[in-house]
Amino acid sequence: RALCEQLQQAPGLVSQLDLPGQPGFILAQASSSEPPEPLQYMEFSPLLLLQHGAARVLRMDSFEAAVDEFFARSESQRLARASKAAQETAARRVEKVRADQLRALARLEEQQRALQRGAGLLEQRAAEVEQVALVLNSALDSGMGWRDLEQMVASERARGNPFAGLVHSLQLRQDQRCVTLALSADPEDEPALVPLDLGLSAHANARSLYQQAKAAQAKELKTRAACERALQAVEQQAQRTLDRQQLRSALSQSRTPLWFEKFLWFLSSEGFLVLAARDLPQGQLLVRRFLRPADVYVHADQPGAPVCVVRARRGVVSPLAVQEAGALVVCRSSAWAGKLLCSAWWAAAGQVSAQDCPNPPGLEEEEEVHYSSSFLIRGPRHFLPPAPLELGLAVWFGLDPASADRHRALAASRERCHAPLEQLGRAMQRYGLSSPSS
Repeated sequence: RALCEQLQQAPGLVSQLDLPGQPGFILAQASSSEPPEPLQYMEFSPLLLLQHGAARVLRMDSFEAAVDEFFARSESQRLARASKAAQETAARRVEKVRADQLRALARLEEQQRALQRGAGLLEQRAAEVEQVALVLNSALDSGMGWRDLEQMVASERARGNPFAGLVHSLQLRQDQRCVTLALSADPEDEPALVPLDLGLSAHANARSLYQQAKAAQAKELKTRAACERALQAVEQQAQRTLDRQQLRSALSQSRTPLWFEKFLWFLSSEGFLVLAARDLPQGQLLVRRFLRPADVYVHADQPGAPVCVVRARRGVVSPLAVQEAGALVVCRSSAWAGKLLCSAWWAAAGQVSAQDCPNPPGLEEEEEVHYSSSFLIRGPRHFLPPAPLELGLAVWFGLDPASADRHRALAASRERCHAPLEQLGRAMQRYGLSSPSS
């Protein structure tokens, strides 16, 4: 019965959500770590339900505000966790390399101490070592077998022979006369295991151990230097990884692309917007939708040349902007691959019409007509000087509203009194920069 009563209230709760001014809620979980971390958002809800009683509740003015805050904070928290995990991973990697290097150096130092101690014990107890070597060499020279010799040493050690007590083990199976002695400077000290070559005297064995200790010391120095370089390289790699992670963790506000960024575009030296099509369908879109009466149409006769439009500003177009647009058209054509020096040409927007219109309005029978891409050009085309096959790459920085005001004076200084479009052809012909097409 209680469940039915609650279900009967559900339509009223749902209809209440449609009323303006309804709050929104974010359910968060407090961190138990030390030091405490910021609240971890779990979910958002337009209503508080009974199962939300154990969570930390943040009330927002509206459900939209709760959703915005949840996703904004969740993304930042996710990036923060990823950055922290990257830092911990880099720190563990560095510590692991450092620990491995310290263990390797410790082994080399321990080896040096063992060799030096063994050499000192051989010199200190040289007479006893010589007596042990004499007995063992005599037994081997007499033809005694290895097992028989081991049994003899064990029996003599059991009988309390002090010389047999110095022998720890025999290494005769490697076709070498080597033994390991258990020597100590003081009976109360822990004996040290010292290798002994039966073919050398006690002092010669000591000298060999000193040389090995010296070689181990040189190896330690080289290993220490190599460890420092390796540790430095690991730390630099870890720092680069952290820098990349922090760069990814930086939340950057997404920018809405401008309408002309779908075309090839650039700003001329005088600030005119120049648009070029990437393919034939885009060229039709550029001319049909974005070519205005005061704009200039630029093209070239080379295969692959794109349709280009120079956007007028205050009803005029700069000759320099037209020349720069012609350079772009030539460089984007087959002349680039063939390294051909050729010229682009321009025409007024009123001269351009679609080829699918067989009789464009105002077309006279004797009027000069040219075909460019999928468009029809009425009247003469004005050729530009041969353009160099050079293209540059620039970075365009967007300004926020606060910084834009400081740059308005710079933009105004670039404003010049350009000749109207109808004077552009006469000016270029006067200087020999234009000629009618044949």
